[in-house]
Amino acid sequence: MSMKNKINKLVSLLMVFFMTFGLFAPLASAEITADQRGTIEIKNVAEDVLITAYRLMNVNYDFDKGEPTTPVYEWVDGLSSWMETNFPDYADAENFTDDVVGKEKEDGTTYPTADEVYDAIAAAIRSGVLDLKESGHVDANKDGEAVEIGNLEMGNYLLLIENGLKVYKPAAVNVIPVWNADAETWEMSKPAAEVDVKSSEVGIVKTIVAVNGDESLDTVSIGDTVTYRLSVDIPKYPVNSKYKTITVSDKITDVLSIDMSSLEVYVGESIDLLEEIASDNYTITENSTLLTDNGVATNFSIDFEYEALRGHSKIIMQYDAFVSSDVVIGPEGNLNTGYLEYSTNPYGSNNDTLKMTSDDVTIYSYGIVVNKTDDKTNSPLSGAIFTISESKSGETSRENYSFVKEEDGVYRRALESDTDTVTELEVNANGVLRLKGLRAGTYYLAETKAPGGYNRLKDDVEIIINDEENGERDGIVEIANTDEEGNTTYGTTEEGKLGYRDLTVGNKKGFSLPETGGIGTIIFTVVGIVLMGVGVIIFKKIRNRENN
Repeated sequence: MSMKNKINKLVSLLMVFFMTFGLFAPLASAEITADQRGTIEIKNVAEDVLITAYRLMNVNYDFDKGEPTTPVYEWVDGLSSWMETNFPDYADAENFTDDVVGKEKEDGTTYPTADEVYDAIAAAIRSGVLDLKESGHVDANKDGEAVEIGNLEMGNYLLLIENGLKVYKPAAVNVIPVWNADAETWEMSKPAAEVDVKSSEVGIVKTIVAVNGDESLDTVSIGDTVTYRLSVDIPKYPVNSKYKTITVSDKITDVLSIDMSSLEVYVGESIDLLEEIASDNYTITENSTLLTDNGVATNFSIDFEYEALRGHSKIIMQYDAFVSSDVVIGPEGNLNTGYLEYSTNPYGSNNDTLKMTSDDVTIYSYGIVVNKTDDKTNSPLSGAIFTISESKSGETSRENYSFVKEEDGVYRRALESDTDTVTELEVNANGVLRLKGLRAGTYYLAETKAPGGYNRLKDDVEIIINDEENGERDGIVEIANTDEEGNTTYGTTEEGKLGYRDLTVGNKKGFSLPETGGIGTIIFTVVGIVLMGVGVIIFKKIRNRENN
């Protein structure tokens, strides 16, 4: 075989090799020398990840003649025997090419894919089965920055990427020369190789689906049932991963209680494409603790068998929780948290790279404070009694809310299990009525008994509890007062608490009809004066006659 044909054959082998490992078009550099080294540029890595390079293959090159030699590439010492045992089809490194890898054999079986081989090698390195020397490593200091590993001899390299919050797939990249047809020489690119690493985003989102089955509601009353949803990204772990941990936990505020019998677990690509996962593919632990260093106590955790999740992108979980009488009123709200714990180093020698991410959702509940006063003097009045409903008085749909009296003038929304309940709500001695545990919405307050000596209100009082301002929830009810300096207070009560819709309801005194003055004595005075005048005249006439 002529030298020219030999070179052409080697070029063809190298080109097949390049295609197998997905090389990028390099930038030309100078002719290769024996002491020359290459650089790998790694893109799309997140902050704080550690990237380690291991050389898997040697590239044989005759620096004196300036050409590759046969065999063009071979497994490094320590890997040859392992490949012969685990992947005998590729015991000869030159069989690990694009026209063989993943293709069908004559007997109908299939050659292992490149991903299968690299995943197995990565697992063997991290488990200590393969003792390959590290060729270089780098820490990413900034999210999304490109980093480099330099001073690398020619060869095929495996990049293992660990830490961070993403799960990274092992990457194979080649540091090899390229043929410059114009100069008719082999040259090393700068950088020698570039790679965009692949990773899977992992996260969890907790949301309120509905209140009492109504998806339009997102605030609660005492006694309501809240449906929560946890949407979890499934990390993409290689087949040979040692650690494929996925644990979902949930911590709900003490003022709610979870109905574990309502828990449903699905896998799918979106909320519209779900399939229920068999219960033998996960384990539920109630009253659990987070696996990570946080050590937070949770209401329950679910450990998943990863292989039952493979091929899916989402875990969707839903459950119902019951709002108790201890619900927190106002902007502090009632916090609930979902947690996802997962391994970011599936090839690790231990599970010390377990990471945790979480998402919060808060439910809010509110109240009403009624201040009963004299309509004219604004002085407080006792003795008034009210009922409250979502419907107006006289409407067939009106159903008065039931409450439990906690103290004079203070009532909380009743639970179905409560026995000592009332619908008539009386103000205290200071004319104040406080109602606790109501959703945002519109209510109608009807007065059934007026304070002594006053008229009962003719019409219902419309009360609107609104916990949004400019379209954004801020956890407080609508503006109650603004002082002279422009400072605004929201729904404050005499105790200074937030979260109550504060209003004043005045009454007029009973039988206060308009009055005017009577006919009086003026007419009698006038008549008397006239009669006296007439009498004087008659008296004078009689005296004149007698004198005559």
